[in-house]
Amino acid sequence: MVEIIPILKMKFKNQVFFDDFCREQKNNLMKTILNLGIVMCISVFFACGENKQQASDAENSVSERSIQSTGTWHGTYRGVLPCANCEGIRYELKLNEDLSYEMARKYLGKEDKIFRNEGTFTWDESGNKITLLVDNEEKELYQFEAKEDQLVKLSVTGEPIDEKLQSVNSLVKNQQNESIRNRYWKLTHVDQIPIIPSENKEDEAHLILRSDSQKAFGYSGCNQFSGKFHNDESSRIRFSTMIATKKACDHVKYESTLFELFETVDSYRVEQDTLFLMNKDNEQLIKFVAVYLMD
Repeated sequence: MVEIIPILKMKFKNQVFFDDFCREQKNNLMKTILNLGIVMCISVFFACGENKQQASDAENSVSERSIQSTGTWHGTYRGVLPCANCEGIRYELKLNEDLSYEMARKYLGKEDKIFRNEGTFTWDESGNKITLLVDNEEKELYQFEAKEDQLVKLSVTGEPIDEKLQSVNSLVKNQQNESIRNRYWKLTHVDQIPIIPSENKEDEAHLILRSDSQKAFGYSGCNQFSGKFHNDESSRIRFSTMIATKKACDHVKYESTLFELFETVDSYRVEQDTLFLMNKDNEQLIKFVAVYLMD
């Protein structure tokens, strides 16, 4: 650069002309830098716009995959959810297309009262969570995460109660006929002998099979009982020895037979809402029917 300047000065003997030449070159250089800056800004602008559009398209794609957008979420959901001071809470929740709902709950092993509520519900922005407001003195709030053909109960703050136990906190939509778990099975026959229903529904003999803990529990019509069941094949099922309370009831003469038959059960069959427990010879031992809180 030092050598070039004297050469330029020799070409431009007039200092004024030389100064003009320098200013012209400087201006040209500034224009070039400015043009390059504008081009870069325009490129960044369009790149950002494209990224925003891609993000928007991704959000729309997620929204399209939401449970709300499927249009198949309406229907009746049923299940038996955990209870801190009872056998379990039977839930039935009907969601209607007009965003209204009907809900029935019953605390098993306690009073026979069925708690019924109705009202409206809302979807959150993701289209995967619903909120029900129960219009009572406590203004209870119920929130559920919507999944395909099931609702998972959430805490009052909308958080999962326990991610490891989603199955036990779930209500299943229009339970399939072959499903035997988390349903309320009313006892109707023991060793093919019909059971005479009690006038007091609190004394109704029943069985519930929990999906989370492989626990079987119920009521014989006299005593509470519980045990384990094993069901790892399509129609095979085994029960452990049932542990029961020791209340004496003269009117429940089938109780000891019921507990003995549980230990010989080898398989089951479901026909519509009827459950048959059978032995190795495929002979019927115990019969139940599914009972619902809402028709």
